[in-house]
Amino acid sequence: ANGQVVDSFVDTEKPFTWEKTLYQEGTFTVATTAYDNDGAVSAQTSDSSKSFTVTRKKLFGSIEFGPMLAHGSAYQTYLYLRPGLFTWLNPDKVSLTFTAGVGVPLKGSPWKTIIMAELLANLHMGKAYIGVGPGFTTKEKDIRKAGVDAVGQIGLTVFDNYLKNGQIFFEFRAPIGRTFDSHKMGIGFRYNF
Repeated sequence: ANGQVVDSFVDTEKPFTWEKTLYQEGTFTVATTAYDNDGAVSAQTSDSSKSFTVTRKKLFGSIEFGPMLAHGSAYQTYLYLRPGLFTWLNPDKVSLTFTAGVGVPLKGSPWKTIIMAELLANLHMGKAYIGVGPGFTTKEKDIRKAGVDAVGQIGLTVFDNYLKNGQIFFEFRAPIGRTFDSHKMGIGFRYNF
C-alpha cells in the first residue's frame, strides 16, 4: 500500500504457496521473483505481478436485545428485541446504528408492551464507544404519552472479525417534552452481521 512493502515471504519447498490476510483498505500488488541454485533471477513480467483492491464491509444487519428498566412508582423490568442496521462511516472510528423493535414488560397491567426506535451516532475509541441520538418510545402506561427520547449509549466491542462483530452496552433514554418519570435504562448485546 502507498508504494511500501507490507510483507515478504521466502518459500524453498514445493508447493510454493503463501497466504496473507489484509485488513487495511487499499490497492495492493503481489510480486513474485524466482531464484535458482546458481543465483539466476527471473525477469519481472505481467504474470509475476498482480494488483488487487481490498475493501471492507461497512453495512451490517443488526439485532440487539436485553433487559431494560422503565420508571414508574418503582422500576418495571422489560425485555426488548430491536433489529436494525449498523454502518461504518469511518471504519473503527465513527458509525451509525438504527434499530427499532419491541419491549415486553415482565408484569402486566398497568404496564404495556412498547415500541422503541433510535438512530445513534457512535464514536469508537479502540474497543470502547459512546453513542448519542434521537429515539422514539410508545407509552408504557395508559396515563403516559408516546414521544421522542434523547438516547445515550456507552459500550464495548467484545469481538470483531471484520465480517461480524458483537458489542455490549448500557443505554439511557431521557424523554423530551414529557415527564422525566418516563425515563428508561438498560443493558444489551448487539450482534452485527
